[in-house]
Amino acid sequence: MIVPAYQSSRAALNAITLVVAKALADTSIKVTSVCPGWVQTDLAPGNREQAPVTPEQATEVVHRAATLAVTDPSGTFVDADGTVRW
Repeated sequence: MIVPAYQSSRAALNAITLVVAKALADTSIKVTSVCPGWVQTDLAPGNREQAPVTPEQATEVVHRAATLAVTDPSGTFVDADGTVRW
């Protein structure tokens, strides 16, 4: 299924991630865009039953992005499998 609104907003968020990461390049602050996956929430009807990712699994992705090592790059887009090329 093609979802142009989601795809364009995702691309915009990734672009903002890069802009902010470049602006903060001379600091210790890391900027990372995170996709936790399709998470079991009550956001849409049937979502909790159909989504494969538990909230606990989603928090692992967010935690990993929030605790990057000093040597890890800034300005990336990550999911449960690591860095996503876009």
